[in-house]
Amino acid sequence: MIAPTVAYINIDNLIHNYRLVEKLTKGASIIPIVKADAYNHGCIEVSRILSSFSSLAYLGVAHTQEGKILRENDIKKPILVLSCILDDDLRIIYEYDFTPVLYSLSLIEKLANFAKWKGKRINTHIKIDTGMNRLGISYKDAQKIYETLKEYRDFLNVEGIMSHFCCSDSDDEFTSLQLKRFNDVVSFLEGNGLYFKYKHIANSAAILKFPQAYLNCTRPGIILYGYVPEKNISNPGFKPVLSIKSHIIHIHDLCPGEGVSYNRTFITKKKRKIGVIATGYADGFRRMLSNNFYVLIKGKKSPIIGNVCMDMVMCDLTHIDAEVGDEATVLGKDGEREIDAWMLASKMNTIPYEILTSIGKRVYRVYVRK
Repeated sequence: MIAPTVAYINIDNLIHNYRLVEKLTKGASIIPIVKADAYNHGCIEVSRILSSFSSLAYLGVAHTQEGKILRENDIKKPILVLSCILDDDLRIIYEYDFTPVLYSLSLIEKLANFAKWKGKRINTHIKIDTGMNRLGISYKDAQKIYETLKEYRDFLNVEGIMSHFCCSDSDDEFTSLQLKRFNDVVSFLEGNGLYFKYKHIANSAAILKFPQAYLNCTRPGIILYGYVPEKNISNPGFKPVLSIKSHIIHIHDLCPGEGVSYNRTFITKKKRKIGVIATGYADGFRRMLSNNFYVLIKGKKSPIIGNVCMDMVMCDLTHIDAEVGDEATVLGKDGEREIDAWMLASKMNTIPYEILTSIGKRVYRVYVRK
């Protein structure tokens, strides 16, 4: 046993998913999103694997601290910092050779003045807000964007321009409007002599639904890790990359009328054989699954009984010939059955993004390939 609970990251599936993005986007450059520790798949290892692809333009991270982890582990590919640029980040951007996304006119001015002080022209992308209303310079301010970029062009090399869809998985009409707004801003700026090497707006959902949004660069996120962003979107063949296996650490029998776990939320009505599994909500197995889901043991469903604990969860083994030390599949395949992140998300009224990024850090990661 490597550890009580182990996350297995399938390198072959990760490579398969990236190649499928390449195939779908037909020659567009790719910015794989490796923020949040590559959705908990391990940003260092994932970045090393994907860095071998010539189509990769940047590695996308949320903030400079994530980028530093990559640089300090010898990841040399360009790194695009997508958000959260504060004053202290300017020095880090300069020292670690990051490309920041500038999402306000004041931020453009601030970075330009810093670059002027350092005597170095800094690569950047700018972000246009086309309707997400989170980060970005409003599409209505195209003239101000032009004037600001023109003023500081000696200090900033604006390699890219981007926006972000807010509902490309659910609202085709508004997504088309966002794309039009973005294209109009790009056309205005390029018509006035400002050209961009990379133009990108397509996220995972848009890659699957809006080929007109590919432009010359895309930003795949959740599909790299094997999941479509919305259940009603057809999956063209993306494969889950991560599975989680825990182990039975104790088995005991209960008589009728006995309670299980905190608050005795499960009371036995007949004799039961109970297994204790070495995973809990500290590992990402949410308390919401108490009496509400199952794990897979020897290819069979073993219902969760009682409240999920921080480090353990109890399951019903009455119908399963199991022993201490046997595997319990929390996420992934076991025989003919499978638990995927969408199944867990549906039980918890959330999305696979949250399931994957909630996996605890003490869950040991193992990278496997055929």
